[in-house]
Amino acid sequence: MNKLTLLLLFLFTIYFSLFTLEVGGHLTEDTTWSPENNPYLVTSVLYVDQGVTLTIEPGTVVLLNAAYLSLDTYPELFIFSTSEDKNAKMIFVNGKIIAEGTKDNPILFSRIQQDSTYFKWGIIHLSTTAELSKFKFCRFEHASQIVFNPGFQPYGAISAKQSFIVDNCEFVDNHFGIGVYYPDNGLKLEITNNRFWFDEGIEPSLQKMYGILVDDDLLKRYLIANNTFIDQTMGLGSPVSYTNNKHINTSICTSLSMTPNSSHYIYKNHLINGTILGDTSSEETHKIYIRKNTIEDTDSIGTEGIELHGYGYFEVSDNIVHGSIEDTSLHSKGKVFNNIVHDGWGIHLGFYDMYNNISINNRYGLKSGWRLRNHYNNIYINNRYGLNYITNFFRPFENSIFIGNKYFAESLDTDTLFINNCIIDSINIAYKSEEFYVIGNNNIFVDSTQINDIFEDFANNNFHLMDGSIAIDAGLDIVDSTNHFYCNSFDLDNGYRVWDGDGDGIAKRDIGPYEYNSQPFGVITGQITEQTTGNPVDYVLLKVNNDPGVFEFTDSLGFFEIKLPAGTYSLHTERVFYFDENVSNITVVDGETTYIDFNMVSELVVGIDENNSDKLVVGNEYLEQNYPNPFNPRTEISYQLPNHSFKSAKIVVYNLAGQQIWESTILSAQNNGHCVFDGSMFNSSIYFYSLIVDGKTVSTKSMIMIK
Repeated sequence: MNKLTLLLLFLFTIYFSLFTLEVGGHLTEDTTWSPENNPYLVTSVLYVDQGVTLTIEPGTVVLLNAAYLSLDTYPELFIFSTSEDKNAKMIFVNGKIIAEGTKDNPILFSRIQQDSTYFKWGIIHLSTTAELSKFKFCRFEHASQIVFNPGFQPYGAISAKQSFIVDNCEFVDNHFGIGVYYPDNGLKLEITNNRFWFDEGIEPSLQKMYGILVDDDLLKRYLIANNTFIDQTMGLGSPVSYTNNKHINTSICTSLSMTPNSSHYIYKNHLINGTILGDTSSEETHKIYIRKNTIEDTDSIGTEGIELHGYGYFEVSDNIVHGSIEDTSLHSKGKVFNNIVHDGWGIHLGFYDMYNNISINNRYGLKSGWRLRNHYNNIYINNRYGLNYITNFFRPFENSIFIGNKYFAESLDTDTLFINNCIIDSINIAYKSEEFYVIGNNNIFVDSTQINDIFEDFANNNFHLMDGSIAIDAGLDIVDSTNHFYCNSFDLDNGYRVWDGDGDGIAKRDIGPYEYNSQPFGVITGQITEQTTGNPVDYVLLKVNNDPGVFEFTDSLGFFEIKLPAGTYSLHTERVFYFDENVSNITVVDGETTYIDFNMVSELVVGIDENNSDKLVVGNEYLEQNYPNPFNPRTEISYQLPNHSFKSAKIVVYNLAGQQIWESTILSAQNNGHCVFDGSMFNSSIYFYSLIVDGKTVSTKSMIMIK
């Protein structure tokens, strides 16, 4: 150790001994920590008691006592104990923490032992009684876990059973960054704009750690958006909006097993050397939508991609994947469409509808081990094997293109391939790896001189059809029901699927994923802002006609764009800590743009505290959406009463200021009923209506009156 390091350690020790503030025990009243008293040393477990708020100001430094973390030491040194005889300390929150730094003056949570490699402190634990806590512009370093008992060993700088918000924070060298364990059923999370990474790392005997781990899927809703994860895996076990995150050498592990009729949305994430792992239980109502993600493979191994497992339902669409799309269980089902899979292992699917995909330069164009359902309008270009291990496949390949594959097919359990209306080059038929027969109708066989006349730019992987291409209007549109052919309505560019491309007056389907000169869909675009502040609302989930499979998200500035065929639609919006909204009667015209801006109402702005039973809380179990909505001036509110005895129940309507303006008493203990709200005496606005049982609000929704 050089002289400068010794001097710094000496000065550091002198500073701590003269100017530090040791904290621990119970905070029984609201407390503020400020940088004037830096650093705060947590030398015994610190409790933020129920009903108490600990406010931490920008620039404050909080250091916790740490212990050496290894597989051998953590059971002993990281046990939670009221006797205070264990080394690693924690902050136990029964009230709430508001730790909001700034970009220039962040708040630091770290360890006391600054010079001790692989020393970790415990956790910041938000218990089931905690209120909504917030962390903004904070840096969390060197956190690990606390062992409460053999069945409950939570990890994470922040470890939660209750709702919290984390924004613009850094998580560095933590065993886990954020952990959620056996949460309260109403828990909500918002984790946005954070960075998770390693500098010093963790003790080498420990396995690779998680940036975020949600170890339960009873949550109602949470949002994880615009975060960066480096060398840290993600584990997601709840209905989630997971969007616009960047992963470097990390994977996304998403699983649904308990919450019925629940959906994951994995949207527009960028992975470098990582895999999206989707897993569902035997519940077919569990749905995972994996859309518009980009997966790169910079180490050229080709094993990254999208991996599906379980018995649920998946939709995989509009992804660009350097690697593979694979169903490892061959028991799940769903749709795989509009994807480009290149330079990896290719596509390996079971019981799926598969259309509008491009598989290029892979080992396998398509490897299907079991019961592929429907297959049409795909392209297989320059793969080692166009088709591999096709088994129990009784439905034809239709409207697809097979060109430049070294072997057309291999390892078939049949000597017959049923193929209709496909383009196949004679070269890969000649170099097939085993004997089989192609049986079907209207197939087009081409040689090498004809390939460049099919696409706009075959050499540069532009597979749009060129003028006069033999693929135009050469596909199959309608066949008899025995072939189970499903005619989807769109192509890879979101234009109409069946179009008169050759101008002969008859609209027919083209072969391949693109429809030549097709009419583009119309567009709905606009911005969502918060009703009271006018600020943009980022990362809102928009579902068309409340269909979970037809969706988009707003970007970081609240803007959105949705392409749809001509018609009249409604938009249903969802975001954690905001009330759901419905915008109806939106007209879409083909080839034109419809602009619509609208507001959402923040639960936090209007002062709604879901942890205080005397105030409004949000829930959907007992109230239906009012009808009509928007309304003028009357609307009907339907309700379902909780399944237990009660003394009183009523429907109450509030204005934006949270003031009660109307109520209707429920006189009998009927299971369900309705009442009519007359807004003749009130102005156009957003209102809230609540079901209150025995003085406690059990469910709240919003409605819009437009006069």
